[in-house]
Amino acid sequence: MVRSMYSGVSGLRTHQTRMDTIGNNIANVNTYGFKSGRTTFRDIYYQTMSSASAPTAAAGGTNPSAVGYGTQVGSVDLMMDGSTFTMTGQTMDLAIDGDGFFQVQDAGGNIYYTRAGMLNFDAAGNLVDMQGNYVLGINGDPTGRAPGSERISVVLPPVNPTPASVVQQINGLEFTISAGKPTIDGNLNFNFTTNANLSDNEVVASISTTGIVISMHPDNVYSNLATLNDAINNAITKANDDKEHAAGRFEISYTGPAADDPFLAGNMPAGGYKASDLVSVDYSVQLGSAKFTTSDRIFGGVYPTGKVGNTFGKDFVSDDPQIQNFTCEYNTTTQAFDFVLTIDGVDYKGSVDSSKSGSGKFFLQNGADDSDVIELARPGFDVIYDAWGGSAGTKGKYSVNPPGFPMTAGTDYEVAGYTYTPAANESDYINFLAAISANTAYDAAIVGAELVLTAKAVGTTTAPAVEYDGTTQTVSGTDGTAPVAGSFAPVAGADLGDGTTAPSAKASAASNALGFSSTAFALRGGTAGGAQTIADMTAIYIATNGIITGLDSQGKTVTIGRIDLATFANPAGLNQAGSSNFTESANSGIPVLGQPGQGGAGQLVGGSLELSNVDLSREFSDMITTQRGYQANSRIITVSDTMLEELINLKR
Repeated sequence: MVRSMYSGVSGLRTHQTRMDTIGNNIANVNTYGFKSGRTTFRDIYYQTMSSASAPTAAAGGTNPSAVGYGTQVGSVDLMMDGSTFTMTGQTMDLAIDGDGFFQVQDAGGNIYYTRAGMLNFDAAGNLVDMQGNYVLGINGDPTGRAPGSERISVVLPPVNPTPASVVQQINGLEFTISAGKPTIDGNLNFNFTTNANLSDNEVVASISTTGIVISMHPDNVYSNLATLNDAINNAITKANDDKEHAAGRFEISYTGPAADDPFLAGNMPAGGYKASDLVSVDYSVQLGSAKFTTSDRIFGGVYPTGKVGNTFGKDFVSDDPQIQNFTCEYNTTTQAFDFVLTIDGVDYKGSVDSSKSGSGKFFLQNGADDSDVIELARPGFDVIYDAWGGSAGTKGKYSVNPPGFPMTAGTDYEVAGYTYTPAANESDYINFLAAISANTAYDAAIVGAELVLTAKAVGTTTAPAVEYDGTTQTVSGTDGTAPVAGSFAPVAGADLGDGTTAPSAKASAASNALGFSSTAFALRGGTAGGAQTIADMTAIYIATNGIITGLDSQGKTVTIGRIDLATFANPAGLNQAGSSNFTESANSGIPVLGQPGQGGAGQLVGGSLELSNVDLSREFSDMITTQRGYQANSRIITVSDTMLEELINLKR
């Protein structure tokens, strides 16, 4: 009776221990890097009631008989299986994708191992976890170094004194602006603009802690960078209460290929750059011009529109080119008026033929260069002819009886060597006339009761042959007359000049714009020099192989160190030390150090943390079976008590 009582008590104790383990698992369901536990049971020992006997010739064998004394806790196992990751977006949060543990060291020098990668740099530049424990690995450049257990901390080289500067590419030209003194005060933005409200030659500076704006009158002229730099620095000094700027004198220099220096005599405009040129971002060609000084129109209404080509005047040799001559002749071969405009010894030629019936525009061109042109406005050909007063010739016009209507399908109608075969039941002459006009040297029309054929060329003297289905038709009419060649004097009273001033021209040229207003010149890198600390880091990166790099205050890449991982032959044998930390035990094996991603250690995953591996569904299921086991063992005790009570009652 007593044995069953003892068994029930042992069952209560072991199930309570299992419940304690389940409670700890559930409590840590959201603890990063937590590894769940599992309680297992073992039976205790037995009292033998009878031993086993071997079978004999006379009797069979018997099994042993024994009564147990309950259960005990066999083990509380550490479940080291992996878990999922959660993305945190924090650069210094790390998860291990595979085997291994981070090494951390407390203030007493004790080393712990953890999967919770919530890391950061403290104010002294040490890499620590959330408990302030040092994270271990290789400190400094790890190239060629075996995995280790050193404290990782930021060690930055000192910064040399450096004046602020910037190299800027503008429309293919490289300019540099630099400060005169090594100081952070030179780390500012330079901007350029023009202001027509300023006085002639005036330059004004507006100064703030973040930038300087230089305003210039647009007509200010600078023949070299030295005069520009002097003007800028004088304006800065004046705006700074007549004191030099804290960053010293600022210098603009051209640092590109020497041949492209825009301030070379052959590269800059005569006299130098205007401030409007320096600031402008209009890189399009500066078009030239050619205009008469009279308001009269020449040759019956021909005059320059003001539009010229991108290379207009490329062959001019004078600084002040003049329009020297403008002639017009009628060409009997091409039946066109040929124009020649001579500017600075260069002939620009073009023509207007009889096809130009309405007003329009045309180009006079210098040789084969279709960009070295000047545009002229013109009236129609007939207007020019009437103003000339000469004979432009006439076209032959002939008439013949029209074919019967409607035209007979399948019948051939031959006009000036072209055969037309109408479709069945053509309702009018539209297709017939259009076909003749498109395929012969004549334009066809029905005028009254006649088919009229008008020659397309001036001076035609041969009447066309016409046949209707093999029958020759009588053609009558008037032959054309040939044009008369001749020169065309300007319209009476018109002249190229106004009697005192010759008409002028200006050649097209490349833009003088240097584009200083296209961007802010951001001067950076200015420093008085000295030691750097973690506060001077502008960025920190951790690679999947554990190597930590960053950018210092000068934007230079610095290698801080490498996080190395520890792996164990039996990670389930580690001791739990709290705070998601573990320590080495006699059965875990010694730590084997390795670089992440090598030697069996997993890679690091940045911006992520490993979640607890507690499985709530399993824990709740275990909780139910544990509760039932505890309840059943309690019943053993109560039933044993009832049986003892019955035994005592026998005496009554």
